[in-house]
Amino acid sequence: MLSEKGIICETNTTGANLLNINIKAVKGIEFAGFILPDFKSDFVRHCQEVVEKGTRQTCVLKLLGSRKQCFFGRLESVLESGYTRGSRLIRTTLSDITQKRRTESALEISEAQQRTVTELGHLALAGTELSALFDAALIRVTDTLRLDLGELLEWQPGCEQFLVRATQGWKKGLTNCKQIRGGRASQSGFTMLSGRPVLVKDMGSETRFQSPLPGFSDHKVVSGMTVIIGKPDSPFGVIGVHSSKKRKFKKNDIIFLQSVAHILASAVKQENSRTVLENSENRLQILSSHLLTAQEEERKKVAYMLHDDLGQSLTLLKLQIRAIEMKICKDSDGVKSDCKHAMKNISRTIENVREISHSLTPSVLKDLGLSAALQWLFEDFAKHFKVHIQANMAKIDKRLVQESKILVFRIFQEAFTNIVKHAGADQIWVWVVRQKGGYRFTIQDNGTGFDVNDLQANGMTEAGLGLTAMNERVRMLGGQLQIETPRQGGTRLWFEIPDAKGKPDS
Repeated sequence: MLSEKGIICETNTTGANLLNINIKAVKGIEFAGFILPDFKSDFVRHCQEVVEKGTRQTCVLKLLGSRKQCFFGRLESVLESGYTRGSRLIRTTLSDITQKRRTESALEISEAQQRTVTELGHLALAGTELSALFDAALIRVTDTLRLDLGELLEWQPGCEQFLVRATQGWKKGLTNCKQIRGGRASQSGFTMLSGRPVLVKDMGSETRFQSPLPGFSDHKVVSGMTVIIGKPDSPFGVIGVHSSKKRKFKKNDIIFLQSVAHILASAVKQENSRTVLENSENRLQILSSHLLTAQEEERKKVAYMLHDDLGQSLTLLKLQIRAIEMKICKDSDGVKSDCKHAMKNISRTIENVREISHSLTPSVLKDLGLSAALQWLFEDFAKHFKVHIQANMAKIDKRLVQESKILVFRIFQEAFTNIVKHAGADQIWVWVVRQKGGYRFTIQDNGTGFDVNDLQANGMTEAGLGLTAMNERVRMLGGQLQIETPRQGGTRLWFEIPDAKGKPDS
């Protein structure tokens, strides 16, 4: 029984035992004397509400019990009808709920740790930049464990030191400090040596290593925990958390920090794999560019050999046969007929050689420009493959250098070849549109169309290789090839390229 001012008027044996007082000497003692300072205001408010509202009220307090051990008590109070020395009486029931509170607290901590691990896992899967992920990890870990300090260090095996990647709570000097000594000079260094988590309950009695972090002992670190990021035989580094108050870390705390370290190790591995892949792709693109350039040079050489060497040799052979024909007697009509037939075959061969040479490196591209070369290409395809081509082209020659013109011509040449060989189209439309800072090229047909994904999955086919070559040439021009299948059928491919850098051809 309490007065409304919180004076103990009466208690039973259970209450006296909880408060560690003599039941005979209990009267007149202030109940607030057993309550820890942070909870005294809760008790005062509780008594006021009981008196003012006149209904049963409850509150949770932290009290000092037997052997100076603190416990959590649940106070349930109701207003009595009597008075004592002019003060209303309050009947109270005090229950020890310490174990229940510990269980609830453990569940709350476990749930908070699980949430943190889940959040960091989502960040890692989303491809968050490593520096941002490291900062987020330290903030969440120190907040979840209710600790003051944290650091994430990357191991530098060549110099036996750590590189500071992220910090939480430490002075700015640590952020600016690029290297932290390893070995037994630091807790992180000892963690690397031991290959397992290192726990420190009291830094004042620590003998395994010198300090949490060399040069930053002014933070008065008392307790701490560090774990390795990655495998012990190939670690990325160490993540550590510390407290300025004595803290006994539990098994769940270690598992939690290890789980975070595993997520960070996976993110680092993923980033390294992505970097390796990007480097491989860059090398492949450079190789592809060199191959296409070499291919173009080889085309020029072959065209020169066909036109100048083989073409001239065939022409000379034709003249020699004509000279022989003139020397043959008039009555050798059969031989003359054979000579004429041979000359026709040679003339046809010369024409074929010229066409092959022209298709390899059309002279019109160099002499008259890209627009004329494309027009020649359209006419040549229309003549040989019975396809109708409708073109609407802006002026393009003055804004593109010769290398760009060759690439654009090859893209059109490859696209038209794919159309007539694989699409079965009889109509082709071409648009070349001038845009701000560049051009948009569009080629559309009324053929059967195709599934781009299937073609890329079977890229070793002729059409797949042609598409790859076109895509690489567009990339070399600074653009990206786009392919669509319109609802009305056929295929539409288009690409946008910027004006070529450097002085354009006149």
